[in-house]
Amino acid sequence: MPARSVVIENLSKFNGDSHELLRPGDYTQLTGRAGRRGIDVEGFGVVLHSPFVRFSQVTEIASIGAHELRSSFRPTYNMTANLIANYPRDEAESLLEASFAAFQRIGDLADAEETISALEHQLAKEEVQAHCELGSVDEYLASVEAAVPRRRQDGIKSILGPGSVVDVVGGSRDGRYAVLKKLSSKDGGSRYLVLSSSGRVSTLGYKQITDPSHLAGNIELVTPIKPRDRRFIQQTVKQLRKIPARNSDRTPGRRTLVEHPVAECPDASRHLSALRRANRVRRKLEQYRRMRRGSGHGLVEEFRSIRDLLDDLDYVEDWSLTPRGDRLRRIYNETDLLLAESVERGVFYGLDPAEVAALASVFVYEPRSDQNSPADWPTSELSARWVQVEEIWENLNQRERALRLAPTRRPDPGFGILAYQWASDVAFDDLPTRGMAPGDFVRVSRQLADLLRQLRESVTEMRAECVVAVNAVDRGVVAAQGVG
Repeated sequence: MPARSVVIENLSKFNGDSHELLRPGDYTQLTGRAGRRGIDVEGFGVVLHSPFVRFSQVTEIASIGAHELRSSFRPTYNMTANLIANYPRDEAESLLEASFAAFQRIGDLADAEETISALEHQLAKEEVQAHCELGSVDEYLASVEAAVPRRRQDGIKSILGPGSVVDVVGGSRDGRYAVLKKLSSKDGGSRYLVLSSSGRVSTLGYKQITDPSHLAGNIELVTPIKPRDRRFIQQTVKQLRKIPARNSDRTPGRRTLVEHPVAECPDASRHLSALRRANRVRRKLEQYRRMRRGSGHGLVEEFRSIRDLLDDLDYVEDWSLTPRGDRLRRIYNETDLLLAESVERGVFYGLDPAEVAALASVFVYEPRSDQNSPADWPTSELSARWVQVEEIWENLNQRERALRLAPTRRPDPGFGILAYQWASDVAFDDLPTRGMAPGDFVRVSRQLADLLRQLRESVTEMRAECVVAVNAVDRGVVAAQGVG
């Protein structure tokens, strides 16, 4: 909402992996809300002082202005079907050529090449740091992340303060940390500015301090505390590594939850951090490689490749839609063709309404991690249908790669049990949410109800089951949020 003044408390934000400074565009978007139209002649933007952000950085962010506008437009299967249904061939292709996205693709190839070279260099550097002579760091990381304790170590919060050394055992933050400062938290939980034994400054939330974690000791911090000063970090890390492990027969920094040769390495935490960074760089590198493959492969060429695939799968014949194609143009979903193929191959037929809702959820649910959700299904029939969906997805991905098309994302079964029980009239308080926030449950359920409505209107053979499934999903807290 517009206001006379906008106060930015902190110029950094958490991006899912680490904290980073706001981009100029983010700053412009926030401060652009200052000044009420028709009331204020001018608006004011205020940035609170932080000892961790130099004044020159504030002025640099504020003076650059908005970042470059990028188009996310690309042809989809549903869009292709609708273009074929509504426009002659030449006019449809002209519309694509006139788009902002088509203009931007001209320079993408050179930009992608430059970025790929830098990422390849960074990946090689991280892989060297992630190497350990004692064993496979990949295996060790998998063991650490698989051994995530279910409970938090809430008792340790009261004794942590500046200079405390805490050994976090298991989970994504497994390792040894020195507490530099206790930070405020909006949700009431404790949060700390910490320095790891590998020399990395980050924040550690109380939810990340797992049950087997313990206080390893205390160090006397060099004052003043300067988290961005190299000498301060070196001196603190030196003290941190001198703190012995809690058990005398273990080397410093040894994790007690995971038995693995790499755990004996004094630099195990540094290896883990480097491997995690390498994995993030590797994912980003693959994105840019896909971009490079797509650069020069313009929107019209991509559109033609999609049309060829739809023609091969009997959704299009020449420049007209088949009955399959007519159904596809009424399905608005990120995995539209995969869903359409699953319907055409009878994967949904013969299921009761709750099972239809559970199976449909795999096309709308996306987990908050890179790990695939386990395929736990409430009925054996759903387990068999899920196997069919996976086979259809794998076959579709092969076809897409052969045509240089972006592969359809993998469907995810992580919401299946929730969807089944909710559609079976189980009360919200009795659902096995497994840590899912209520807001996330409502959001996914609303998306599921919308998809079931699309199936109800586009697939006459499923109309009866979908009518019941929509009513079963669109109830209680979901209906209260305004599912239309």
